[in-house]
Amino acid sequence: MKFLFELGTEELPALEAPRLAQALAERVTAGLKEARLPHGEVRIYWTPRRLALLIEGLPERQEERVEELRGPAAAVGLDADGNPTQAAIGFAKKYGASPDQLVRKKVGEREYLFLTVRTPGRPTAEVLQEILPEAVRGIPCPKSMRWDDSGLTFLRPIRWLVCLLEGEVVPVKLGYLVAGRTTRGHRFFGPRKAELASPADYLERLREAKVLADPGERGDRIRAEVKRVEEEHRVQASLSPELLGRLVGAGEWPVGVLGTIPGDFLDLPPEVIEATLHEEGKFVPFSRDGAPAEVFLGFRDGAPDETGVVRQGYERVVKARLRDSRFFFENDRRRPLADRVRDLRDVIYEARLGTMWQRVERIRAICALLAEALELPADHLDRAAFLCKADLTTDMVREFPELEGVMGGIYARLDGEPEEVARAIGEHLRPRSRSDELPETPLGTALSLAEKLDAVAGAIRIGEAPTGSRDPYGIRRRGGGIVRLVLEKNLRLDLFALIDQTAELYPRVEGGKDAGAVKAFLVDRLRAGLRADHKLP
Repeated sequence: MKFLFELGTEELPALEAPRLAQALAERVTAGLKEARLPHGEVRIYWTPRRLALLIEGLPERQEERVEELRGPAAAVGLDADGNPTQAAIGFAKKYGASPDQLVRKKVGEREYLFLTVRTPGRPTAEVLQEILPEAVRGIPCPKSMRWDDSGLTFLRPIRWLVCLLEGEVVPVKLGYLVAGRTTRGHRFFGPRKAELASPADYLERLREAKVLADPGERGDRIRAEVKRVEEEHRVQASLSPELLGRLVGAGEWPVGVLGTIPGDFLDLPPEVIEATLHEEGKFVPFSRDGAPAEVFLGFRDGAPDETGVVRQGYERVVKARLRDSRFFFENDRRRPLADRVRDLRDVIYEARLGTMWQRVERIRAICALLAEALELPADHLDRAAFLCKADLTTDMVREFPELEGVMGGIYARLDGEPEEVARAIGEHLRPRSRSDELPETPLGTALSLAEKLDAVAGAIRIGEAPTGSRDPYGIRRRGGGIVRLVLEKNLRLDLFALIDQTAELYPRVEGGKDAGAVKAFLVDRLRAGLRADHKLP
């Protein structure tokens, strides 16, 4: 039998909805397994206003449970003539059975009396009314709210429930709500309510009500709009996975709205325009031949923008944000990047590890050793290390932290630093994640390795090695980056010797670890990387 469960809510945060939907699916399937209800495919649907599960192949009833229960020892449960004693009679009575249903079985050196108990399965609809409320209450939420006096809490108020087993309503109760067969259409665009005859009608009936419940379908719609703009205007989109996730999670019926960027902002670096538009979470920037394009694509939730009012609103927002970005950029340019390095003396990196200036000095020391080991120009590598954290004091990086390193490379190039130095600064935080690209230049690779090694060694030396889910300094990610740099860039160097040579750069603190702990951590990261990327045992 097909089963549908929909939880209708007020608007959920764009990036929280998919996590909540996955958690709901995990808790419901765990409940079905515990309740002896096998099932087929589980499909997860979600929008900002609903979490839904469509489950195939549920049986009409639970599977029968057969248990073999051990009772008293045969010597205690049977008298000399083999008749049941009070111990055996009481054991059988406890489970609603008669003594003649007891059988003798040997366990080790002793014989015991056993009873086979069969528990018939209950109707699936009856069991679901117990599983679903517990599953919803068990969904972990970063913050919960109450909206009535029922005691129910959730990330956002729950407004309706739909629960259908084939064509029949399962009257699940949650707080003051009772599930029915009525779902809600788009809040502003389309019919407010829609009746569902069966779970199979779910996607189509919602589509008629201007709701795309399948996040994959909304993603396809967004990508199709982006591709259309690319082809019509001969541009290339900057659509990151995070931005796509925000767009998919922002509405139930995404509609593209094409806007124009004023020409006097197009001389800003492409990375600045991209970060500015990405920050709003609803705009896709474009480039043409490596330079910013004059168009952007916004997405609204609802009807097409036939009057142009939405486009004009989007253009006002983009213009205002770009005006701010231009102010930050021009204000930063009043001081050379090298002049900002001394400001790092006032920026605390970590209380026990000192200021950001002290961190830069450690990175420079590591780079000096790497320059010798990898036969790189020591002067250029040292210059890149000296400047690599200076952009932390700029307005652009304060406003857009994701541009750390990127802005440093741009400002270094504009200040007339050698191209090799500017590129190394721009690449020194790569890879930021397992899927991120590695630095392209040898200097960028060495500087990235030094930066990550300092972060990893520093945290472990002061006793901040990651444990369980706790990793406040992102050491696992950085350790994985070190492994990728060494393996994928085919670096020929003795990493353990480098760790020993730089051991004296770090303070000795109570509870801190030695260089051996840093080496052990990197070996563990190497094993994890080999298992994940190369399927090694």
